[in-house]
Amino acid sequence: MKAFIIRLGKFILPLFCLFLLIEFLLRSIPNDYSYKNQFLEEHIGDVECLVLGSSHAYFGINPSYLDGMVFNAAHVSQTIDYDFRIFEKFIDRGKQLNTVLLPLDYFTLFGRVELGLESWRVKNYQIYYRFINSLSPQSNFELLGPTLPKNFKRIKVFLLKSKSDLLCDSLGFGNFEREQADLLETGSTAAKRHTKEDRSYYSESVLLFEKMINEALDRNIEVVIYTTPLYKSYRDNLDITQDSLNKVFLSSIKSAYPNVVYLDYSCDDRFLQTDFRDGDHLNTSGAKKLSLLLRSRIKNK
Repeated sequence: MKAFIIRLGKFILPLFCLFLLIEFLLRSIPNDYSYKNQFLEEHIGDVECLVLGSSHAYFGINPSYLDGMVFNAAHVSQTIDYDFRIFEKFIDRGKQLNTVLLPLDYFTLFGRVELGLESWRVKNYQIYYRFINSLSPQSNFELLGPTLPKNFKRIKVFLLKSKSDLLCDSLGFGNFEREQADLLETGSTAAKRHTKEDRSYYSESVLLFEKMINEALDRNIEVVIYTTPLYKSYRDNLDITQDSLNKVFLSSIKSAYPNVVYLDYSCDDRFLQTDFRDGDHLNTSGAKKLSLLLRSRIKNK
């Protein structure tokens, strides 16, 4: 039995060491999550305005066009519970922080990234932000995320061509362009995907939202709630009940927090067809337009 255990150990140990090596290499590849967490760890004391949200903010708010030191902490498919965790992790170290931009999108109060097609992103928050949410191996190891061939390709491209997974610019903005997609199709598809039959997270999301507002105001930090521009095909496919719940929540916020600013650009006719990359995301020129509008409103609010 002892001899068998020794032979088994000799077989398993090299595999275990190989696993650790590949995991180390994968984690060494820069990405948006590792970059943003590290930036905030090192520079949150200098940040004056923190942008939270999902891909609508990631592609829609360019800190370069806002006044002061602004950082975009949004991520693709980021849900309000992770907005809250990022907020909680860094808020007390934000010595210069005077403004927080909080998203209120059609889906903000209803979704969780763990439950959707983007559930694989949970590992990024656990590995790079150190937010413990799941003990499953897939949520704690890069190697168990994408397929093995894809991971090997990532390592090869990074080592040989120094090409990383980092897509945002130095201030966290998704500053890369794509060919414009079919606005009618993508708007309709996205609205239907963002409509949630299960609305059990609504109450919890409301509490998280209100807690962020209260904690910010307690620290004399201005709260600006925003909704980014949406193409008509997206707006035309909103579920009435879900949209109504958002309006009820917004009404309660306006009543309870009269000093909180709400900026709604969802139907703003200043945003043209040429400003969109798809039915619910702005392109870089649209982001410039939105960021300049925010700059004007925040400065003169």
